[in-house]
Amino acid sequence: MDFTINDLDESVFFNVLVGMMRDWDEYIYFDKLTGDVLHHVQGYFVVMNKNIDGSQNRILKNRIETFDERDFVDEDRHVLIDKLMLPAFLSEWKFISQGEEPFSSLPDFFVEDFNQKEHIEGRLADTFHLNDFTVREFCKFFLNRHGHSLELKEKFPKIMDSCNISLGRKWVLRNIFKTQ
Repeated sequence: MDFTINDLDESVFFNVLVGMMRDWDEYIYFDKLTGDVLHHVQGYFVVMNKNIDGSQNRILKNRIETFDERDFVDEDRHVLIDKLMLPAFLSEWKFISQGEEPFSSLPDFFVEDFNQKEHIEGRLADTFHLNDFTVREFCKFFLNRHGHSLELKEKFPKIMDSCNISLGRKWVLRNIFKTQ
């Protein structure tokens, strides 16, 4: 490992969080050698944190079309990113919001509302993983409660970004640098 936690930029931490939100049939790894977040697609790695312009997708397409040699998942080098439980996200949200209302209490009201909805088939919020569905529900819940306030709508994405980056950074510290 030729990098420190401070060498990694926010796109790495954000993509670690995306890995924590992956579907069960997706495989997203952290590369301990390069510090990159890799999505394993049809046997090939896509460097997620370097794919802002879509260049990695074009490389992937070319590799698939030319039957390039598939990438090997080295368990000593590639660490599968764990899925994150919804309560861990909500706890981090509370921490990041630093007691500022209505953001700090939003997770409690969200869980109460989420647990009352019929579409979850008897499952409680604490049994869900963070994924597109749960994030979308959290954002919709916020907008339904506070969408009338421009000031709150401007703060919400800032807290969300800080929360996401913090969760990704903590995962790297815990699983790659073995701290925390």
